[in-house]
Amino acid sequence: MKNYIKKFLKILSTISILSNSLFALTLMSEDYPPYNYPNKDGKPTGISIDIVEKIISKTGDENSIVILPWARSYHDIQNKENQVLFVMTRTKTREDLFKWVGPIASNNWVLFAKNSSNIKLTSLEDAKNLNYSIGTYKNDAAEIFLKNNKFENIHSVTDDNFNIKKLYKNRIDMWITGEYQGLVKVKRSKLNLKLKKLLDVKKTQLYIAFSKDISNDIIKRWQKELDLLKSNGEYQTILNKYLK
Repeated sequence: MKNYIKKFLKILSTISILSNSLFALTLMSEDYPPYNYPNKDGKPTGISIDIVEKIISKTGDENSIVILPWARSYHDIQNKENQVLFVMTRTKTREDLFKWVGPIASNNWVLFAKNSSNIKLTSLEDAKNLNYSIGTYKNDAAEIFLKNNKFENIHSVTDDNFNIKKLYKNRIDMWITGEYQGLVKVKRSKLNLKLKKLLDVKKTQLYIAFSKDISNDIIKRWQKELDLLKSNGEYQTILNKYLK
C-alpha cells in the first residue's frame, strides 16, 4: 500500500511539472542589449536569450521568445499567469512579487551625459539638483530607485532609445542606464553622440523573473540548468561572445 501511495504521489508530481511546462508559459524579453535585443532580422538575440535557449534545450521545454516594451511585459508578469520575463534587476521592492532564477549577469547603473557637458557629480545627491534633468525608462529598476530616493527631476519615457535622442538634442542633461547597454544602444542609434560617465550609481544583478503562480519545481529545474551552464564553461562562452 505504501509503495502504491508513493507511486501515486510521484505521478501527481510529474503531472504538476508538465502542467507548468514552458509549453504553457509566455517568454518575454525587451530591447536591452547586450543581454536581449532584436537583431537586424528582428530575431531575439543576446546574452540572456542564448542562456534561456540553452536552458530550455536541456529541460526539453520549447517556446518562442517575444521582444516587448518593458512597461507592457512588466504589467503582464504581475497580472497574468504563466509569465516569464528576462532580464530583470532583482531588488528588495520586487523580491516578493516574482520567483527568481539567476543571476544571469552583473549590471552597473551609471549616469551618462554628453561628452561636452560641464556637469560634475561627486555623489548621487548632487544629481538631485533641479537644474539637471535625468532621462529614465518607465518602470525600469533604475527609475524606481531614483523615485525611492526622492528624485524630482526625472523625465520618464516608454522607450529607452528616446533618451538617447533627447540627450543628443539637449532635452535632458543626464541619462541613467546600465553601462553596457547604454553604450551599445548609442552605437546602434548611429547618432554622433559621445558619452561621458558622470557617476557609478549602483551595482546590481540581473535575473530571470517568473510569475508567482509558476511551480517551484520549474524554478528549481531552471536554476539547476543555469548552474550547470556556469560550471561547465558554456555560460562564460556566451558572455565572451557578446562582451569581448
